[in-house]
Amino acid sequence: RRRSRFLAWLLVSLEALVAAALVSTLLFEGGSDARRYGYVPLTGVLLVLLGLAWRLNQSGRYPHAVHLTISCAVIAPWAAILLDPAVLHGDFSPPLYLGLSVMLAALLLSERAMIAVAVIQLAGYGAILLLTAPGMGVNWPSLLLFSVAPCCSSRKSASGRTASIACCAISSWPASSRV
Repeated sequence: RRRSRFLAWLLVSLEALVAAALVSTLLFEGGSDARRYGYVPLTGVLLVLLGLAWRLNQSGRYPHAVHLTISCAVIAPWAAILLDPAVLHGDFSPPLYLGLSVMLAALLLSERAMIAVAVIQLAGYGAILLLTAPGMGVNWPSLLLFSVAPCCSSRKSASGRTASIACCAISSWPASSRV
């Protein structure tokens, strides 16, 4: 019951943040119509899906609500990256949100599932790193470590310590390969 209440508050907070992003996109995104027309539907769909997750949680389907919430947190930044070609040219704001999925996974999922989310995000970061032009001034190691840091502070069980050590080792891999 306590986890369900926590998820409800978390979903309300996420919906408020997404609604604020939608309003700010409508009011202040004047640079590119393509960018605006990509982000407005994306944030609208995200609001609907987070609302659905809230309803699932309220109707007693906590596991489904958690999985939908994490799916939104994993997929939305990648959709923004695909919709916004500026990311491959140095605007690394959307990749910052990839860390949110790992943080939410650390709060809501088992350690094994959280590590799976972190590994998926690391693979995606690697792809972005390979696709972006070198020398753009993006501090990729710091960005990567920020995004997977929740792995390093997860549960304290014996298997948890092993998984945390493994995740920290995985997260430090790109630090030696600056582009």
